[in-house]
Amino acid sequence: MKIGIITMHSVVHHGSVLQAYATQLLLEQFGHEVFIINYRYPNKWQVNHGMKLFIPSLKTKIARAFCLKAKYRGRKKIQHFMKNYYHLTREFVDYNDLKNNIPIFDVYLSGSDQIWNPRFTYGDPGYFFDFLPDNSNLMSFSSSLACKNLDKDTAYKYKYYLEKYKFISVRENQGAEIINDLIGEKPSITLDPTLMIDSKQWYNFVKKNSYKKKYIFLYILDYAFNPKPYIYKLTKHLSNKYDLDIICNIDIPSEFKIRHKVYKNMGIEDFLSLIYNSFIVITSSFHGVAFSLNFGKPLLAVVKNDNKDDRLTSLLTNLNLQNCIVPINSPMDSVCPFYNLEKEQLNLNILQKDTYSFLNSSLSYFQKKING
Repeated sequence: MKIGIITMHSVVHHGSVLQAYATQLLLEQFGHEVFIINYRYPNKWQVNHGMKLFIPSLKTKIARAFCLKAKYRGRKKIQHFMKNYYHLTREFVDYNDLKNNIPIFDVYLSGSDQIWNPRFTYGDPGYFFDFLPDNSNLMSFSSSLACKNLDKDTAYKYKYYLEKYKFISVRENQGAEIINDLIGEKPSITLDPTLMIDSKQWYNFVKKNSYKKKYIFLYILDYAFNPKPYIYKLTKHLSNKYDLDIICNIDIPSEFKIRHKVYKNMGIEDFLSLIYNSFIVITSSFHGVAFSLNFGKPLLAVVKNDNKDDRLTSLLTNLNLQNCIVPINSPMDSVCPFYNLEKEQLNLNILQKDTYSFLNSSLSYFQKKING
């Protein structure tokens, strides 16, 4: 079959790119011809519905074009990976472009990542394939809402969109509850696609370790919530406790007196290598967690106390790794990044089998339908 994926593939970010690539690769491993629908994000539709669009200055555009800063060199590395590994349709500049020039596929798949998070996509109907005719072959794979509830207007729209889907799976427990409340049917909970690709395949992107000492890899993202300054204090505590160097993706303020190496020039291969070669990973990133689990690395996932976004806690709880979850302001003496690797891999294997079963049954259904 020919499958079209719609996801947030164009965000120049390690996790977004890796999940898009992994979804494409995973479906290809089922024997299908797979393309990512090249739907621009952000676009006019999202701006018209509340998104504040960042418009880079001329100075920033020049700095990006000539890679004058390390972060722009890292950005160019990520874009190079996208160019080499994505299978893209032609670009669709906004929702109307999709609606007026419908890409033709046998099956249309939403996911994964936060495509249904109203905070970032504003309920964009493109991510629900609302531009397609009724009775199209729609499925969702590990889509994320990344929230605890929806406002009334968004819930009404999501209910309308989701009732058109034949198969739905989501990535988090809270997302499953939200959809169950909307359509009266609980969707499957499946793994992020990055956790469905054999670790040996990810090893192909890992570089040789150039650091002589053991280190903590501190990977901080703060777009969903701000884990600072607690995550700095936690890192310093672990660094002192285990006598470990620190490698981080951002500068740590001097007031915390943490000796660290900053790695801003981080492409996809660098990101994977820094996790694989680390002794401990401390992160507020979902895919920082996912690849730590892929590689069996000791891990601390710093999360917000209110549990409105359960992306990290849901995954770790489903793997019985609650000890790796660190709500902000947890007593530092109580945290432990270590776990039974054999049990973790066994639990991961069980969830992988469940996810494989969902995909196999869904895709087989559509294959039979198409073949008559």
